Amino acid sequence: MYRMSHVSCARCICAVMVAILMWAAGSSNGAAQVGLPRLPKIPKGTKKETKPSPPESPEINPSAGGTAEVLSMMSPDSAPPGGMGEVVVTGDLFKGGKDLEFHCQGAEFKPDSIKVEGPKRVVARIHVPVTAQEGPCGTSLRSMPGKEPFRISNSASMPIGVEAYLLGEGDMQFMELMMKMQQVMAPGFGNQGEAGLILLAPGSIKFVQGGKTIFTEPATGVKSLGEMKQGGQPIGIFRVVFNDGKIFNFMGAKAGGEESHRMFEFLRTKLGR
Repeated sequence: MYRMSHVSCARCICAVMVAILMWAAGSSNGAAQVGLPRLPKIPKGTKKETKPSPPESPEINPSAGGTAEVLSMMSPDSAPPGGMGEVVVTGDLFKGGKDLEFHCQGAEFKPDSIKVEGPKRVVARIHVPVTAQEGPCGTSLRSMPGKEPFRISNSASMPIGVEAYLLGEGDMQFMELMMKMQQVMAPGFGNQGEAGLILLAPGSIKFVQGGKTIFTEPATGVKSLGEMKQGGQPIGIFRVVFNDGKIFNFMGAKAGGEESHRMFEFLRTKLGR
């Protein structure tokens, strides 16, 4: 009887000692097993809050859609007055470039067309007005600070095109030219169709209309350019005379004396006549 009681007490004492040792070791699981109350953990200290760092480019503000449109590069990055061709535009978080506009000295214009090739690349087909002057051009999209993505340069290699209607070939007289002009300007009255392009390339001049080449001549073959005026004011009709006797009569696509006069003066400067 005494032996069994002694063994039982020994076991109780061992259990208490194990519990005390486990508690001293900080084992919450051991304390839970013997029914001891769970002690709260002592906090190790609070971490100091760190403020988020400012964005790398604070000068770029989010657009209305919540993303920043940043134009990084154009290729080619220059064009002459009257230049026409394709320009590859790349940027960060690009949304298509459909709102792309060029703000140049003497002219502001939009691309004739935009082809989206990816979120960071579009191809814009442009036709620079002949009134554009040499120098950097801003755009409606943000660019890297201090870097202009595009400029107007007379030495740029892009082909030059001038929109015009072909009124006829030969030494046409005043009344005949005026009738042709009326036909072009009045839809439904013998309309001449879409305007064409007088294209200037190094060493050549040609006229293309509706995808068809009407004539191609060497630039050195141009004898003279003449402008028709009434009361001392240009009326928008001009002609190109070649050394071989050919004469082509044109009207500026933007009918009106001042615009066509600028077009005429531009051609005469480029052809040196």
